Amino acid sequence: MSKKTPLSIKNHRYSWLFEPEWQATHNRMDSNSFNFFIGGLGSGKTFASLRRAEIVGVDENGDSSFLFDIDHLDRHLFFDKNDMLKRIHELEEMNPNKVKGYQIIGDEIQKSANAKEWNDRDIQEFSKEMTTIRSTRLNISLTTPTYKMVTTDLRLLGTYVAEMKPPNTIDLVNGFSYSKLHYLELKAFISEIWRRRPYLKSKFINPITKLPTISHGILNEFRWDLPSKELCRNYEKLKKEFRKKSAEERVVAIEERTTQQENKRSFSSMVDEVIANKEKFIRNGKVCYSAIMRHYDGLGRNLATAIAKEANEGGDVA
Repeated sequence: MSKKTPLSIKNHRYSWLFEPEWQATHNRMDSNSFNFFIGGLGSGKTFASLRRAEIVGVDENGDSSFLFDIDHLDRHLFFDKNDMLKRIHELEEMNPNKVKGYQIIGDEIQKSANAKEWNDRDIQEFSKEMTTIRSTRLNISLTTPTYKMVTTDLRLLGTYVAEMKPPNTIDLVNGFSYSKLHYLELKAFISEIWRRRPYLKSKFINPITKLPTISHGILNEFRWDLPSKELCRNYEKLKKEFRKKSAEERVVAIEERTTQQENKRSFSSMVDEVIANKEKFIRNGKVCYSAIMRHYDGLGRNLATAIAKEANEGGDVA
């Protein structure tokens, strides 16, 4: 039984975009909606993706409690590709009729799935996974500064791309951000994605003839309303928590590198000490690793062997 489009989408000024998108995931088999929001810092691409999720992330009755639960935004918006993929795998284990139309947003996805790092096995596995989840019928949006910063495989999945218009600011007075909108069409034979702007027809009453008239034209500007205040607050809170976690992880990584450098210096100092006191460690005319292990309590055999080799100037270890 086909699902009817909710009135909130049907009556939206951009229903020509959002209604087919909603229908694609709720009434068609093996169909995802996969979109990109691109633009510079502060251009409003994340806010636009959040607003899109608010509009489309509802069921037939207009209920968004599961498909886009803004009170649990961490279930929908991800700053790391691995966290995002983990959530998608969780959704794949659930009833497909329940999760269809579920909203997933990968914010600044180029940080963890950058096209320049395509040789990285982790990136390859992520791209492969993303191309095999169509039957789940999810709504996935990715934000990134430029379209080409994500891998080719991901770009081939796109439905449309919203290019935020400069200057890179959000119109807080009127509550809008602005973009150009391009549909993405895969030309499979030549393995390319072609872009085209929406070509719209609209009816209006001619002021002179007073007769209904149809106007034709390409859409040059797509206006995004800002997300609800509660959603904005939850996003800023989530972003702050992620930055704090990232900073802590960087500190741990720096400390580990420092420890490794200190261990390296300790190795050099132990070699110098053994060479300066060779008579204590010589057995059968060679520096012996077992004597080094006894001298440095708790020292592993491999490290002791390496020190003995250095002390013997590349010779055999006793």
